[in-house]
Parts: sequence; C-alpha cells; structure tokens
Amino acid sequence: MRNRAVVRCLFLVCLTFATLQSTTAKTPSQNQALAAVSANPAKAKPAIEALRAAGPAGLEMLLATYEQPIKARLAALERGATTPPTAEWKRLTGALDEVAQQKDAFICGLYWYTDFETAKQVAREQKKPILSLRLLGKLNEEYSCANSRFFRTILYSNPEVARYLRENYILHWKSVRPVPKVTIDFGDGRKLERTLTGNSIHYVLNAEGQVVDALPGLYGPQAFLRELQSNKATFTNEELLSALQTYDQRRATYHYEIQIKIGQAWGRDLQLAQITKTATIPGPFLAMEITPLNQGPTPTNSQKKENPPTAVEAAPLAITKEKIEAPLLRFTVLPPSDTTNLEKQMSESDWFKISQLHWADAKLDRMSRLLMRYKNPYACEMPKAAPVRLSDAQFEKMLEKFEQNIALDTVQNEYLRRSKIHNWLGSATQPVEVDQLNERVYAELFLTPSSDPWLGLLDPNIFTALPHDGVVKEQKP
Repeated sequence: MRNRAVVRCLFLVCLTFATLQSTTAKTPSQNQALAAVSANPAKAKPAIEALRAAGPAGLEMLLATYEQPIKARLAALERGATTPPTAEWKRLTGALDEVAQQKDAFICGLYWYTDFETAKQVAREQKKPILSLRLLGKLNEEYSCANSRFFRTILYSNPEVARYLRENYILHWKSVRPVPKVTIDFGDGRKLERTLTGNSIHYVLNAEGQVVDALPGLYGPQAFLRELQSNKATFTNEELLSALQTYDQRRATYHYEIQIKIGQAWGRDLQLAQITKTATIPGPFLAMEITPLNQGPTPTNSQKKENPPTAVEAAPLAITKEKIEAPLLRFTVLPPSDTTNLEKQMSESDWFKISQLHWADAKLDRMSRLLMRYKNPYACEMPKAAPVRLSDAQFEKMLEKFEQNIALDTVQNEYLRRSKIHNWLGSATQPVEVDQLNERVYAELFLTPSSDPWLGLLDPNIFTALPHDGVVKEQKP
C-alpha cells in the first residue's frame, strides 16, 4: 500500500510538472515580443508564432511592450503627420496583425481564433458565446472583402465595441473563399486596385457552435454594440441557453420573438418617417413562404449552376460596399418598385428617410476617424502630380457620405435580412450548425452561392471575343 502511495505521489508530481511546463511554454515573454519585431526573419518568425500560440496574452504582451511607439504614432496621426512609416513600424504592425490575425491590430487590439475547435474549447472554459465572422478573403490581409474592411475600420476600432468584444466574446473568423480582386491599369503609371463582390456576416454561437443570432453585413457601431449586449444577455439566462441547445419549442419562440421585434421596429420607422405603403408591415415570417433550414429537397449541382446570381444582383445587398463597386459594375441600387409586398415597395428614397432616423447609430468615434485618416491620407492623385493631403473639408465630406451609407446598410440588413435568418432558425427541426446556415446565407441572402466559382462575374452566355473568355489559370508549383 505504501509503495502504491509513493508511486501515486510521484505520478501526481510529474503530472503537475508537465502541466507547469506546458503552461510556461505558452506564457508570453517580453523577449519574444522584442524578437517578433526583429529585422532578422529567422528570429522574428518563431517569436511571432510563440506569441500567437499564447492566445490573447501574446497579443497583450506585444501591445504592452510597444505601447509608447504605438501612442506616438497615433499622436502623430492626430496632428496630421503624413510621414511614411518607418521599417520598424512596418515590422511592428506586421507582427501585431499576425499575432491577432486581424489587419490594423495596433488600433483594435483584438485576438481572433482561426481554429474553430479551439474557439469552442475556450468558449466552454470561459463560459462565453462565440462571435464568428465569415468573410471573403482573410481578416489579417489588407484586401479582404469590403465589408470586413469596414468592420475593422468602424467597429473593431471603436474602443467601446472592442472592449465589449474582448471581455464578453470569444472571437473567431473563417474565410468562405478568396475575394475577387481587379486591377485597372490607366497606362500612365496609375493603377486602381479594388475588390469585387462578396459580403460578410457575424454569427453569435453557443460553445457547441450552434447559431443563436446573426448580424448580416454592416451595422453602425452603436447598433452593433446594442445587439452584442442583447445576445450576451442570452448567455446569462441558463434556462434560455438550455432551450437553445436542445431546440425545443422555446427555441422556436425565441427566434419568433426576435422577428416580431424587428417587424415592430420597421413599422415604427415607417410611421416616424411618414411613409405610407399599400402593403402591411410583414408579420414575424415576413409574409413569405420559406423552406425550413432542415427540410425540403436540396438542389442538384446542375440546378444550382444553371442560373447563378450575377455580381450585379449581389452587389446592392451592401450599400456602403456597393458605393465602391458601382462604378465598376454599373448597376442600380435597389430593385424596381413592386406593389406585391412591402419590401419591394420600398424605394431608395424611403430607405434614406428611415436611415435618417438611425444616423446616431452610424456616427463614428475619434479612433475610427483616425483609422480612416491613416488609411486614406491623400486626395486622388492626377497623373505625375505630387501627392496632396486630403483637406479637412474633403475628409468631412467623405465621412458624412460614409456615415449615411452605414445608416442605410444598418436598417436594410436589420429589416430585410436578419429577420429572414431568424425565420430559418425558428423553423429548423434540429440544431443549426453555423456552416450549414452560412451556405444558405451566402446563396440566398448574399447571392454568392458556393456552387458558382465565378461569383456572378462570368456569364458563359456572353461572347467576349477573348481567348477562353479572358480566363487565365495560374499553374501553382
């Protein structure tokens, strides 16, 4: 018995030592933070990887180590400095973006998981919901889809939003597919580089990866924060959380009540904006027949690809993003007026009147404005002309238009798209996993189905007089 006790004690000591070793290996150090910004890639790369493996603590260590240079850079930007970034600053921001897995992490300071199983494990341990972003491209790259760039600029950079996300959610992102890019060469040394099509969505998930809510497209900072707070309240109610996990009748009621709330808010806005329509306010199911998410036939691949949505049809689904892409795609903002239901009766003017009621939700804070200045310091250059700093008047004009578009996006995403998602969730007959729902969202709401490899940008029925319709397939080694 005594020998067994000794062996058991030794086993426990060894186990404790191994655990401490594992914990110590993942504990970030200031030396790693210093090495991560080294000009020697062989020294910087393993340090960045170690900080990334340490989780949010690794990002915090890097931010704390370089707190003074970051503050100095922000102060210089506020003074209107346009001096090019130094090589060390580029290395620092590059390291921060890699550890955080988000572009512009020096302002946002948010850590994002890219492994879903790890995110779920951490969510279970910390008893927090997951905010899972789905996007085209990658969040840590400059040229991700337009909406995800706006998220970085006006949502994650907002100190109040960032603090709430950091304290109350486990953050995760997943790329749905690469983002299409276009380069226009003007032949005089100028090139215009943009992304085309694509949309993004935030899913609120429980620790098992099941969908509780979704915020499709761009929301204003204050509206986004309110919904984050509302969803977090769901996780403080153990009875409701249990109902969502088991998918009983109370789960259906939960999604039904959100649809009611959205419909009532739309009705109030119509009254406040003095907009009269022949159709009535949609009911909780938007007065339309929708096949439940877990029921109905699944279209075959040939059916899916027969008439995929075009990029022209998909782009107006995000007003702020559409303003960038419209000159390239040449399309109208909203579908033609129709008297069959309220959604189709809403004109561009109607939506603008309603969005005016929500401009406060779209107002940008000091940090977001600063990041906009950082991203766009110059006026558009003429050929061979020296760069000219964007004047305060020019910036304020751009800012005002941007905020108007954010308000438009907010009301349309809330009233037209989020309600439909809750319809699907409420009609589901079994737990809804996020990947399953995301397929339908991209196919039916964003009109960019995975079955169309060209995202509506290539029509096989149109003759282009180019070899292979201009399609070039790069051979990867």
